[in-house]
Amino acid sequence: MEHLENYRDFDQAAAEVHARLLAHLDARNSAAHLAGCHGASEFGLGPFRRGPNYALLSSVLAALLLAISGAVQAASIDARSPSFADVSTAVAAAAKGDTVIVPAGTASWTKTLVINKPITLIGQTTVNYTNETASDQTIILDDVSRSISPPAPIIHAIVTSGDMAVEPKVPLLQIKGFTFRVSPNTTSGAENGAIMLTGTCPAVRISNCHFDRLYQRSVNTYGWMYGVMDNCLHTFTQRVLLGTMGMAN
Repeated sequence: MEHLENYRDFDQAAAEVHARLLAHLDARNSAAHLAGCHGASEFGLGPFRRGPNYALLSSVLAALLLAISGAVQAASIDARSPSFADVSTAVAAAAKGDTVIVPAGTASWTKTLVINKPITLIGQTTVNYTNETASDQTIILDDVSRSISPPAPIIHAIVTSGDMAVEPKVPLLQIKGFTFRVSPNTTSGAENGAIMLTGTCPAVRISNCHFDRLYQRSVNTYGWMYGVMDNCLHTFTQRVLLGTMGMAN
């Protein structure tokens, strides 16, 4: 819930700025009342009116804008562990543009993680593409039930975001740093891929992932998606495709 804390910080900062502004105006009003025409000679606003201190007001407004800027910036949310429960809780707490960080460890997922907003999901696995090796730090075992119809992926990202006519500067949806590994309990394929992408999104990136001996293809894409899959390692002993693009519509 870190992004909610940011909004509480903004409320507090805005209240402090507001109090400072009122205190300054009260002080200036009192000074104008005592000084009388002295204010007129300084600002040329009439014999009983004193003009505002524009420099201080500008600094106060600048502080308020900085508080707003700090409040709306993307937040980082730490999942307690790589378990499905902890990761899904962190994803649910994330807002658009936030980053969910998953620690190192091994977890068996029996359900599909659904991502329905443009966020960044980062594990700790790294891939050396030149040497074709992976550190395999955050390992997700594929125990997603094959009894679901259609068979469920490990991650299903359903994202409709961004302007398809504009090339964005950063990925709107990013999945990075995971090892998706075959489980000894699951020895049959799934048609929808380990990662399934659906929706309309102009920027998707899947990087530094190790797709390790899965019985299903690495990525399956439906809908209107622009993006890249880079610096990933595919280790396969099963005779499956690495990726497919479905264009049903």
